[in-house]
Order: sequence, then C-alpha cells, then structure tokens
Amino acid sequence: MRTLVTTALEETWPKDGTELLFLGEWCKTHKKKESWKRLNSYTLDYHWDDREKLGRDYRFIQFIYEKILNDLSKNLNEIHSVEHSVRYWRIIVGPWLNYFVGILFDRWETLNAAMIDGEKFRCNVIDRSFGELVPHDMADFNELYIDDDWNELVFAQIIESNFADVGILKKIKVEKKGSYRKPNFKIIDKLKPHLMKYFTYRNNNCVNKNLYVLDGPSRSMSFNIQCRLGQSPKFWQPLKFEFTKPQSFFRDWRVATDETVCSFESLARDMVVKHIPTIYLEGYSHAVSQTKLAELPDLPKLIFTLIGFSSDELFKFWTAEKIELGTPLVIGQHGGHSGSGLFSATEDHELKISDKMLTWGWSSPTSNKTVCIGNFRESSKRVSYDTNGKALIVGFGIPRYSYRMYAIPIARQWLDYFEDQCKFVEDLDFKVRSDLLVRPYGRDYGWSMISRWTERYPHIALDQGGKSIKSMMRNTRIYIATYNATTYLESLLWNVPTIIFWNPLHWELRPSAKEYYDLLESVGIFHTSASSASRKVNEIWDDIDNWWKSDQVQYARKLFCDEFSKPIQSRSAVLTDIFRKINSKTDD
Repeated sequence: MRTLVTTALEETWPKDGTELLFLGEWCKTHKKKESWKRLNSYTLDYHWDDREKLGRDYRFIQFIYEKILNDLSKNLNEIHSVEHSVRYWRIIVGPWLNYFVGILFDRWETLNAAMIDGEKFRCNVIDRSFGELVPHDMADFNELYIDDDWNELVFAQIIESNFADVGILKKIKVEKKGSYRKPNFKIIDKLKPHLMKYFTYRNNNCVNKNLYVLDGPSRSMSFNIQCRLGQSPKFWQPLKFEFTKPQSFFRDWRVATDETVCSFESLARDMVVKHIPTIYLEGYSHAVSQTKLAELPDLPKLIFTLIGFSSDELFKFWTAEKIELGTPLVIGQHGGHSGSGLFSATEDHELKISDKMLTWGWSSPTSNKTVCIGNFRESSKRVSYDTNGKALIVGFGIPRYSYRMYAIPIARQWLDYFEDQCKFVEDLDFKVRSDLLVRPYGRDYGWSMISRWTERYPHIALDQGGKSIKSMMRNTRIYIATYNATTYLESLLWNVPTIIFWNPLHWELRPSAKEYYDLLESVGIFHTSASSASRKVNEIWDDIDNWWKSDQVQYARKLFCDEFSKPIQSRSAVLTDIFRKINSKTDD
C-alpha cells in the first residue's frame, strides 16, 4: 500500500521506507532534493498540464463561483441582518471566493487523479484545532495559499470528506511553528482611528460634492488630477482592521441550494464556510463600524482605483456601500496580461464590479465597460539605453501551488518555464552570454531560483533586486522579456530594444490579441521558442540599433503599443477628462 504525500511538510512523510506517491512537484523543494531523491517515490502527473482541460475547467469554476456567490450573498445578508445586493458582496467577498473556488478545484482534481486506479492508500495528516489557518482577510489569505501548512490542511479536509473510504488516515501531532499570520499590532495600530481621520477625507459638504480619486497611478499624478478637478488633494491610506478569531457557532451552516449539485460543488459549499475569512463573518459588524469611523465621504461622485478592489478591506467595505447609493466605480488597468491573455479571473472580476474599466489601449469584445485611454502608469518618453551594455533578462515567479486563475504557467509548470530560460542561455553565443545579466523574480516561493541559476551557470551575472527595471535600462543594450506581464509593455513604450519569448502553450493569447503578437513575430520581436529568441539576439548583437530602428520594427512596435500600451501626452489631463465625462453621464 502506497503512502500519499500531499505537501513538502516532511513531518507527514513516513519513515518506514514504503513507496510514496507525491501529489505534485510542490512536495519536492529544491533545497531538500538530496532527501527526496533517495526515497522510493513516484510523482503524480499534473492534471493542468493538459491546457485544454485548464480552459474547460476555468469556465466550469467560474460557473460554480457565480452560483455559490449568489447563495452566499443570501446567507451573509441573513446572518448579518442586512439586505445588500450581490454586487455589494461581490466587491467585498468576491476576490477571496474567486481565488478559493479555483484553488479548491485544483486540490480536488489532484486527489481525483491520484485515486483513479482505485488503489487504497495511507496518508498522514496533521491534527489541527478548530479554526486553525482560517484567514483574517484577503491579505492574510494571500500569504496562506502559498504555504505548505494551509495546503496540507485543505488536502486533509478533502480526503476526510470525500476519499476516506479508500484511504487510511493517521492524524499526527506536530510542533507548532508559531502563527506567522496573526497580525502583530504595534503601538501605531492603537492610533488607528486618529490615523484614519488624518489620512482620509473629512465628511463635509465640499468633499461630498467633489469627485473622489483613490489609489492613483502615482502620488504626483493623483495630486494633479485632484487639483484639476477642483478639490483639495488627499491620498488614500490603507489600514488593517483588527484581527478576529473564528468562532464555531458562526460556522455551523453551509452555503445551501435547492438544486442538485455535483460532488465538487457540494464540497465547495461546505469548505467555503470553513475557510471564509473572519472579517466577512465574525468580524463583519466591526469592519462596518470602523469603516464609518474613517469619516470617508458620504456621497462621492466617483471612486477610482487600480488595485484597492483586491485586498484593501477598508476600500472594499466603503466602496460596496457607496455603489449601492449610486456612486460609479472606475477601475484602471494596473499591469500587463489584461487584454491579451486568453482568460483571467481577475480581469473578469474587475469588469463585473466596475462601471467602467480604463485600459491601456484594448477593448473587451464581450463588455461595453472598457474605455481605451492608454498607459497612464508610464510616460511614453524614451528611456535611454546603452548600445554597448548588457542583455537583461528578467525572470518570472509563481507559487508552487496553483492560485488565481489566468493564462500563465501553473504550479509545476514553472519548472518548464525555467528550462526555457536555460535553453535560451545555452543557445547564446559566448560573447553574448558573457554580457548577460539575469534578474530572478523578486519572490522565490520555495523554488530556490538563485540556487538553480548558480548551479546551472556558476559564472552568470545575477541581479537580486534593488533597482527598478527602468533604471536598469540605462546599462542595457537589449531587454529580454520572458512572460506576459507589464515589463515588455513598458520597454516597448520607452522604445528600448526588446525581445519577447515564451511557450505559447503556457501563455495562451485571446483571438483578438493574436494578430498583434503575430506582427511582432514577423519583425523578430516576439518568439514562441527560446531557441528562436536566442538566435535573433545572436544575429543582431553587434548592431542592435540597425535592426531596432528600422522602419518595419518601429511600425510594428507603434501599432502594438497603440493596442496594449498606448502613449499618452498628458496623462493627468486625459484621466481628468475621462472622469468628468463619466460623471456627466452619471448625473444625466
């Protein structure tokens, strides 16, 4: 009988030499490779290596999410004795629920794949107390879902509820490492009510009549916009609510439905109640009262944000209340992938909660909410680069476990991504490789990125952060982008020589975007393999400007930027004009 290993927590691994089934590569951390390589083990194939299945599953997960959100909204209204709309609850609890349903489905499908042959198994699970690892809020959850402890708990709960008949489970005691997730309130937190009054708007008639700008692209731009709109500039200050412990009597229910549901949906409806952050359940009344103490405007004309809709709980609670009073919510694009990736749970969420979404150039084929204004986060002013400088390649990182769903490599597929980077390096001419600077992703997520690079290429130059990408361009002759995100949209906007490459099977593009990437591919900017990208760098290395400044390349660059990173001459003026137009339509 095999022993099932769900995570990298070695406390749960048997010590008797029995055959192990690792659920995924997340169980085998690079720094412990000498330990697990000696074991009699097999690693399960990852179900989302079938990317067509990923696409189908994404649509299914969104369908289940919508069903549960509608029923959960009714439950929360009843529990808290309120009568809020589904949109209200979507703004507050939607970011967490959207992530959670997708994460839960992945863990469920992984276990299903392990049970497919009907063989019985053994599994050691950690004996935990009630409420252990229940998140306080979305920010807390963002740290939990990447952690081995939380994932071990979720796998154990799924096994206990759905697979106990084919498994022999043994609960084990482990020494607690301390709770990294409990907020460590300092003296400054005791001054929270005073800080709220100091950093946010006062509740007076002048402010209430003004358009209210939050979370602007930069402090200076936010200052300029507010001045243009005729209001005294103020800046949003995120503040955390007090930590609330989970309580059993608050969680003695399930997200009910009268419909017949599949096995996964039934599981999800139970698990939502076990894991919903305390701020939306036990701490809801306190959060509402603290939001009122913040003395934010009663009737703002407009709310604008870039990222506050995700994990800024003060913003979400306040905004959800104001949209029910008729205030429009405008969300600005805050990074790359939006508008080009085949699917994105975050982009879908933004479109559903907002009245308008400001994009860097693209339009949604399925929504009339998008307003194309250009890249208001970055100036189109050319950034200087060094024609004799280095080749800069910036790496990408993801958690070892799946998290939010969008068209990128998932979980173990980061290893495929890393191998692509190695292939690119190996195919470079020696003179290019000697001038290559690699910047691994800022957060390691347990992949041991630095160690992997130094083991493969002991003499390669590594940059471990500190400087912005923009400042690094000054010593760069060509920038190599390896993933579908913000950086290459910036480098193309700045007119810095750029090569883009990625595996199209892991970075699927939506049909409306593909023609623009095909255009970049036709002039040698975009590549669908590491070898093709390295050949192009080798070819142009000695005279990059001759290629980059050619009419064909510049035409393709400008056309692409118009769609995905459109230049704006006066960003503050454009945003101000857009806000005024949205307000005038709202008033009408």
